[in-house]
Amino acid sequence: MDNQLEELYFNWLVGIVCNKRRASEYSELFYLLYSTEFVWSIENDMNRAADGIDLRSTFSDELRGWDKPCTVLEMMVGLAKRIEDSIMGDGDIDNTPKWFWEMLKSMGIDQESNKDFNDEYVANIIDAMLCRDYDADGMGSLFYVDNAKEDLRELEIWSQMCYWLNKNY
Repeated sequence: MDNQLEELYFNWLVGIVCNKRRASEYSELFYLLYSTEFVWSIENDMNRAADGIDLRSTFSDELRGWDKPCTVLEMMVGLAKRIEDSIMGDGDIDNTPKWFWEMLKSMGIDQESNKDFNDEYVANIIDAMLCRDYDADGMGSLFYVDNAKEDLRELEIWSQMCYWLNKNY
């Protein structure tokens, strides 16, 4: 695939979840999320990869057959869009960025701007999220639920998200 097209796609993804100023302040975080393959251990989480991959054809027909695995950034943007479009959206305001940044906050990497970026720390957090090596209440995952009654490490991402939304919204 054309590197220029991929760069346009990356910038389009980032533009869904933040403005240009914030995108430039967090570019290293976004590049790391984009360069990390989304892998899953719970079968239904393949649906989160599908959401991420679906963004490619929304962006351009040229990416429709792209065989690159889903990235963590694609999965997170796709999930944030699904939260907004299918569950929480009211049509007046697009809160997709809010849902995306809530996930970053839950993972503990929402403050990792370029100024303070620690790539090893962030890579370890992302890896822990992917390997489900986080607290039972989801601290360190995409969705932290204070006083969770279930071990979120055993739930698919969609169920974690629903649990989180029910608790917080």
